[in-house]
Amino acid sequence: MEKPQKTQSKVGKEVYLALFLVPLLWGTTFIVTKHLTRGIPIFSLTCIRHCIALIGFIPAFRKLKHANMRIIQAGCLTGGTNFFAIALQTYGLLTTTSGKAGFITSLYIVLIPIFLWMFYGRKIQKKIIIAVILSASGLGLLMLDPKNLANSENSSIFAVGDLYIAGSAVLFAFQLIFTEGFVKEKRIKEIVESKKLGNDEIDPILFVILQLIAIVLFSFLFSIFFQENIFQLPISKTEGWLFIYLGILGTTLPFLFHNWGQKFISSDKTGIIFSTEPIFATLFGIWIDREPFSWRLAIGGVLIMVSIMIVLKKPRNKI
Repeated sequence: MEKPQKTQSKVGKEVYLALFLVPLLWGTTFIVTKHLTRGIPIFSLTCIRHCIALIGFIPAFRKLKHANMRIIQAGCLTGGTNFFAIALQTYGLLTTTSGKAGFITSLYIVLIPIFLWMFYGRKIQKKIIIAVILSASGLGLLMLDPKNLANSENSSIFAVGDLYIAGSAVLFAFQLIFTEGFVKEKRIKEIVESKKLGNDEIDPILFVILQLIAIVLFSFLFSIFFQENIFQLPISKTEGWLFIYLGILGTTLPFLFHNWGQKFISSDKTGIIFSTEPIFATLFGIWIDREPFSWRLAIGGVLIMVSIMIVLKKPRNKI
Protein backbone atom coordinates (compact mmCIF):
# COMPACT_ATOMS: atom_id res chain seq x y z
CA MET A 1 0.00 0.00 0.00
CA GLU A 2 1.10 3.52 -0.77
CA LYS A 3 1.60 5.86 2.12
CA PRO A 4 -0.93 8.67 2.16
CA GLN A 5 0.57 11.98 1.12
CA LYS A 6 0.54 14.88 3.52
CA THR A 7 -2.37 17.19 2.89
CA GLN A 8 -1.95 20.94 2.70
CA SER A 9 -3.83 21.30 6.01
CA LYS A 10 -1.25 19.11 7.81
CA VAL A 11 1.65 21.29 6.74
CA GLY A 12 -0.37 24.49 6.66
CA LYS A 13 0.47 26.04 10.04
CA GLU A 14 4.21 26.48 9.61
CA VAL A 15 3.94 27.15 5.88
CA TYR A 16 1.27 29.81 6.19
CA LEU A 17 3.13 31.37 9.12
CA ALA A 18 6.32 31.62 7.05
CA LEU A 19 4.48 33.14 4.10
CA PHE A 20 2.59 35.65 6.27
CA LEU A 21 5.93 36.72 7.75
CA VAL A 22 7.07 37.79 4.25
CA PRO A 23 4.58 40.71 3.76
CA LEU A 24 4.86 41.55 7.47
CA LEU A 25 8.65 41.92 7.24
CA TRP A 26 8.39 43.73 3.89
CA GLY A 27 5.81 46.06 5.45
CA THR A 28 8.26 47.09 8.15
CA THR A 29 10.97 47.98 5.62
CA PHE A 30 9.13 51.15 4.54
CA ILE A 31 9.33 52.79 7.96
CA VAL A 32 12.89 51.51 8.58
CA THR A 33 14.05 52.85 5.21
CA LYS A 34 12.29 56.15 5.89
CA HIS A 35 14.21 56.53 9.17
CA LEU A 36 17.55 55.69 7.54
CA THR A 37 17.04 58.22 4.70
CA ARG A 38 17.14 61.00 7.31
CA GLY A 39 20.86 60.51 7.78
CA ILE A 40 22.14 58.18 5.03
CA PRO A 41 22.38 59.07 1.29
CA ILE A 42 20.06 57.04 -0.95
CA PHE A 43 22.56 55.00 -2.97
CA SER A 44 24.82 54.33 0.01
CA LEU A 45 21.77 53.10 1.92
CA THR A 46 20.81 50.74 -0.91
CA CYS A 47 24.38 49.46 -1.25
CA ILE A 48 24.86 48.75 2.48
CA ARG A 49 21.42 47.12 2.81
CA HIS A 50 22.06 44.62 0.02
CA CYS A 51 25.63 43.93 1.10
CA ILE A 52 24.22 42.82 4.44
CA ALA A 53 21.52 40.82 2.66
CA LEU A 54 24.26 38.96 0.74
CA ILE A 55 25.79 37.83 4.04
CA GLY A 56 22.76 35.61 4.59
CA PHE A 57 23.56 33.81 1.32
CA ILE A 58 27.24 33.14 2.05
CA PRO A 59 26.61 29.38 2.52
CA ALA A 60 25.26 29.32 -1.05
CA PHE A 61 28.16 31.25 -2.63
CA ARG A 62 29.58 27.94 -3.87
CA LYS A 63 26.80 28.03 -6.46
CA LEU A 64 28.55 30.96 -8.17
CA LYS A 65 30.95 28.54 -9.87
CA HIS A 66 27.98 27.18 -11.83
CA ALA A 67 27.02 30.61 -13.21
CA ASN A 68 27.05 30.89 -17.00
CA MET A 69 26.78 33.97 -19.19
CA ARG A 70 23.01 33.65 -19.60
CA ILE A 71 22.24 33.67 -15.87
CA ILE A 72 24.76 36.48 -15.29
CA GLN A 73 23.02 38.59 -17.95
CA ALA A 74 19.66 37.72 -16.38
CA GLY A 75 20.89 38.74 -12.94
CA CYS A 76 22.25 42.04 -14.28
CA LEU A 77 19.02 42.94 -16.10
CA THR A 78 16.62 42.03 -13.29
CA GLY A 79 18.97 43.28 -10.59
CA GLY A 80 19.49 46.57 -12.43
CA THR A 81 15.75 47.06 -12.86
CA ASN A 82 15.24 46.26 -9.18
CA PHE A 83 17.95 48.76 -8.23
CA PHE A 84 16.26 51.64 -10.05
CA ALA A 85 12.89 50.63 -8.58
CA ILE A 86 14.32 50.61 -5.04
CA ALA A 87 16.09 53.93 -5.65
CA LEU A 88 12.85 55.62 -6.78
CA GLN A 89 10.94 54.09 -3.87
CA THR A 90 13.58 55.29 -1.40
CA TYR A 91 13.54 58.81 -2.86
CA GLY A 92 9.76 58.79 -2.56
CA LEU A 93 9.91 57.84 1.12
CA LEU A 94 11.74 61.11 1.79
CA THR A 95 8.52 63.05 1.26
CA THR A 96 5.62 60.60 1.65
CA THR A 97 4.27 58.27 4.34
CA SER A 98 4.99 54.55 4.68
CA GLY A 99 1.28 53.73 4.31
CA LYS A 100 0.85 55.58 1.04
CA ALA A 101 4.12 54.16 -0.27
CA GLY A 102 2.98 50.62 0.54
CA PHE A 103 -0.36 50.93 -1.25
CA ILE A 104 1.07 52.72 -4.30
CA THR A 105 3.92 50.20 -4.64
CA SER A 106 1.44 47.29 -4.50
CA LEU A 107 -0.06 48.50 -7.78
CA TYR A 108 2.66 46.54 -9.59
CA ILE A 109 0.31 43.53 -9.28
CA VAL A 110 -2.29 45.36 -11.41
CA LEU A 111 0.33 46.75 -13.79
CA ILE A 112 1.83 43.37 -14.75
CA PRO A 113 -1.14 42.13 -16.86
CA ILE A 114 -1.45 45.60 -18.44
CA PHE A 115 2.19 45.61 -19.55
CA LEU A 116 1.94 42.03 -20.79
CA TRP A 117 -0.98 43.17 -22.96
CA MET A 118 0.75 46.36 -24.15
CA PHE A 119 4.18 44.95 -24.94
CA TYR A 120 3.72 41.20 -25.37
CA GLY A 121 0.24 40.86 -26.84
CA ARG A 122 -1.39 38.95 -24.02
CA LYS A 123 -5.18 39.05 -24.17
CA ILE A 124 -6.51 41.33 -21.44
CA GLN A 125 -9.42 40.04 -19.37
CA LYS A 126 -12.50 42.05 -18.41
CA LYS A 127 -11.62 41.72 -14.73
CA ILE A 128 -8.33 43.53 -15.42
CA ILE A 129 -10.22 46.53 -16.86
CA ILE A 130 -12.37 46.65 -13.71
CA ALA A 131 -9.24 46.35 -11.55
CA VAL A 132 -7.55 49.19 -13.45
CA ILE A 133 -10.54 51.50 -12.92
CA LEU A 134 -10.65 50.70 -9.20
CA SER A 135 -6.90 51.01 -8.70
CA ALA A 136 -6.77 54.29 -10.65
CA SER A 137 -9.54 55.67 -8.42
CA GLY A 138 -7.68 54.53 -5.32
CA LEU A 139 -4.41 55.92 -6.63
CA GLY A 140 -6.07 59.28 -7.29
CA LEU A 141 -7.33 59.47 -3.71
CA LEU A 142 -3.90 58.60 -2.36
CA MET A 143 -1.82 60.83 -4.63
CA LEU A 144 -3.96 63.95 -5.07
CA ASP A 145 -2.58 66.42 -2.57
CA PRO A 146 -5.30 68.78 -1.21
CA LYS A 147 -2.65 71.41 -0.42
CA ASN A 148 -1.53 71.45 -4.05
CA LEU A 149 -5.13 71.59 -5.27
CA ALA A 150 -5.74 74.65 -3.12
CA ASN A 151 -2.48 76.32 -4.18
CA SER A 152 -2.71 77.52 -7.77
CA GLU A 153 1.02 78.36 -7.79
CA ASN A 154 2.01 74.67 -7.63
CA SER A 155 2.85 73.18 -11.00
CA SER A 156 1.75 69.69 -9.93
CA ILE A 157 -1.37 68.51 -8.10
CA PHE A 158 0.51 65.40 -6.98
CA ALA A 159 3.01 65.06 -4.15
CA VAL A 160 6.47 64.53 -5.64
CA GLY A 161 7.24 61.59 -3.35
CA ASP A 162 4.11 59.76 -4.50
CA LEU A 163 5.18 60.15 -8.15
CA TYR A 164 8.54 58.53 -7.33
CA ILE A 165 6.75 55.64 -5.62
CA ALA A 166 4.43 55.20 -8.63
CA GLY A 167 7.51 55.07 -10.87
CA SER A 168 8.99 52.36 -8.66
CA ALA A 169 5.77 50.31 -8.99
CA VAL A 170 6.17 50.43 -12.79
CA LEU A 171 9.76 49.17 -12.54
CA PHE A 172 8.86 46.47 -10.01
CA ALA A 173 6.26 45.18 -12.48
CA PHE A 174 8.85 44.95 -15.27
CA GLN A 175 11.37 43.35 -12.91
CA LEU A 176 8.93 40.55 -12.11
CA ILE A 177 8.08 40.07 -15.80
CA PHE A 178 11.80 39.83 -16.66
CA THR A 179 12.43 37.47 -13.72
CA GLU A 180 9.65 35.09 -14.71
CA GLY A 181 10.85 35.15 -18.29
CA PHE A 182 14.38 34.11 -17.37
CA VAL A 183 13.40 31.54 -14.76
CA LYS A 184 11.02 29.79 -17.11
CA GLU A 185 13.44 29.82 -20.02
CA LYS A 186 10.69 30.70 -22.49
CA ARG A 187 9.57 33.74 -24.40
CA ILE A 188 7.35 36.09 -22.36
CA LYS A 189 4.50 35.61 -24.79
CA GLU A 190 4.58 31.87 -24.15
CA ILE A 191 5.07 32.26 -20.43
CA VAL A 192 1.95 34.29 -19.78
CA GLU A 193 -0.21 31.53 -21.22
CA SER A 194 0.73 29.09 -18.47
CA LYS A 195 -0.27 29.47 -14.84
CA LYS A 196 2.31 27.28 -13.11
CA LEU A 197 6.09 27.06 -13.14
CA GLY A 198 7.65 23.94 -14.52
CA ASN A 199 11.09 22.61 -13.67
CA ASP A 200 13.31 25.66 -13.33
CA GLU A 201 16.50 25.48 -15.31
CA ILE A 202 17.82 28.50 -13.44
CA ASP A 203 18.81 27.89 -9.83
CA PRO A 204 16.64 30.42 -7.90
CA ILE A 205 19.21 30.85 -5.10
CA LEU A 206 22.02 31.55 -7.58
CA PHE A 207 19.70 33.88 -9.48
CA VAL A 208 18.91 36.00 -6.43
CA ILE A 209 22.59 36.13 -5.38
CA LEU A 210 23.48 37.54 -8.80
CA GLN A 211 20.61 40.04 -8.56
CA LEU A 212 21.84 41.18 -5.14
CA ILE A 213 25.39 41.54 -6.47
CA ALA A 214 24.06 43.63 -9.37
CA ILE A 215 22.14 45.88 -6.99
CA VAL A 216 25.23 46.33 -4.81
CA LEU A 217 27.41 47.22 -7.83
CA PHE A 218 24.87 49.67 -9.29
CA SER A 219 24.38 51.28 -5.87
CA PHE A 220 28.11 51.58 -5.26
CA LEU A 221 28.78 53.15 -8.68
CA PHE A 222 25.96 55.67 -8.24
CA SER A 223 27.12 56.53 -4.72
CA ILE A 224 30.60 57.26 -6.12
CA PHE A 225 29.17 59.28 -9.01
CA PHE A 226 27.05 61.43 -6.67
CA GLN A 227 29.97 61.77 -4.21
CA GLU A 228 28.15 60.28 -1.23
CA ASN A 229 31.45 59.28 0.47
CA ILE A 230 30.12 55.82 1.28
CA PHE A 231 33.34 54.82 3.11
CA GLN A 232 33.20 57.85 5.41
CA LEU A 233 29.55 57.82 6.49
CA PRO A 234 29.00 58.60 10.18
CA ILE A 235 26.70 55.63 10.90
CA SER A 236 25.35 55.62 14.45
CA LYS A 237 24.77 52.49 16.54
CA THR A 238 21.00 52.78 15.99
CA GLU A 239 21.45 53.13 12.23
CA GLY A 240 23.75 50.10 12.27
CA TRP A 241 21.05 47.94 13.88
CA LEU A 242 18.48 49.27 11.43
CA PHE A 243 20.75 48.28 8.55
CA ILE A 244 21.12 44.76 9.95
CA TYR A 245 17.34 44.53 10.32
CA LEU A 246 16.77 45.83 6.80
CA GLY A 247 19.38 43.54 5.25
CA ILE A 248 18.66 40.25 7.05
CA LEU A 249 15.05 40.47 8.27
CA GLY A 250 13.82 42.74 5.49
CA THR A 251 15.60 41.11 2.55
CA THR A 252 17.26 37.72 3.16
CA LEU A 253 14.64 36.01 5.34
CA PRO A 254 11.61 37.01 3.20
CA PHE A 255 13.29 35.50 0.15
CA LEU A 256 14.03 32.23 1.96
CA PHE A 257 10.52 32.01 3.45
CA HIS A 258 9.01 32.78 0.05
CA ASN A 259 10.94 30.06 -1.77
CA TRP A 260 10.28 27.46 0.94
CA GLY A 261 6.58 28.27 1.27
CA GLN A 262 5.94 28.16 -2.47
CA LYS A 263 6.82 24.45 -2.46
CA PHE A 264 3.58 23.76 -0.58
CA ILE A 265 1.16 26.54 -1.56
CA SER A 266 -0.04 27.62 -5.00
CA SER A 267 1.06 30.95 -6.47
CA ASP A 268 -2.47 32.40 -6.42
CA LYS A 269 -2.78 31.86 -2.65
CA THR A 270 0.73 33.22 -2.14
CA GLY A 271 -0.20 36.34 -4.12
CA ILE A 272 -3.22 36.97 -1.90
CA ILE A 273 -1.06 36.60 1.23
CA PHE A 274 1.60 38.95 -0.15
CA SER A 275 -1.02 41.56 -1.04
CA THR A 276 -1.33 42.33 2.69
CA GLU A 277 2.05 44.10 2.59
CA PRO A 278 0.62 47.66 2.27
CA ILE A 279 -1.67 47.01 5.26
CA PHE A 280 1.34 46.14 7.41
CA ALA A 281 3.25 49.15 6.02
CA THR A 282 0.37 51.43 7.04
CA LEU A 283 -0.02 49.89 10.51
CA PHE A 284 3.71 50.12 11.28
CA GLY A 285 3.83 53.70 9.99
CA ILE A 286 0.97 54.73 12.27
CA TRP A 287 2.34 52.78 15.26
CA ILE A 288 6.05 53.63 15.05
CA ASP A 289 6.13 57.01 13.32
CA ARG A 290 2.67 58.32 14.27
CA GLU A 291 1.83 58.82 10.61
CA PRO A 292 -1.61 60.39 10.02
CA PHE A 293 -4.53 58.15 9.06
CA SER A 294 -7.13 59.83 6.85
CA TRP A 295 -10.31 58.84 5.04
CA ARG A 296 -8.45 59.32 1.75
CA LEU A 297 -5.83 56.75 2.80
CA ALA A 298 -8.53 54.34 4.01
CA ILE A 299 -10.78 54.53 0.93
CA GLY A 300 -7.89 54.71 -1.54
CA GLY A 301 -6.20 51.75 0.13
CA VAL A 302 -9.40 49.68 0.09
CA LEU A 303 -9.95 50.38 -3.63
CA ILE A 304 -6.39 49.29 -4.43
CA MET A 305 -6.72 46.15 -2.28
CA VAL A 306 -9.99 45.23 -4.03
CA SER A 307 -8.36 45.72 -7.45
CA ILE A 308 -5.49 43.45 -6.39
CA MET A 309 -7.93 40.76 -5.19
CA ILE A 310 -9.71 40.93 -8.56
CA VAL A 311 -6.43 40.42 -10.43
CA LEU A 312 -5.33 37.57 -8.16
CA LYS A 313 -8.72 35.81 -8.16
CA LYS A 314 -8.35 32.44 -9.83
CA PRO A 315 -11.11 31.64 -12.34
CA ARG A 316 -13.32 28.70 -11.49
CA ASN A 317 -12.85 25.61 -13.59
CA LYS A 318 -15.86 24.86 -15.76
CA ILE A 319 -17.34 21.42 -15.20
